[in-house]
Amino acid sequence: MRQGSLFDLEAEPSLAPLAPRRTQLGHGAW
Repeated sequence: MRQGSLFDLEAEPSLAPLAPRRTQLGHGAW
């Protein structure tokens, strides 16, 4: 599941501002 969070950050840095929103999807695993 950690792969999802790392993938989003490395794959599309532009999603950084959306991080708080994606926390429920990928970062939530953390």
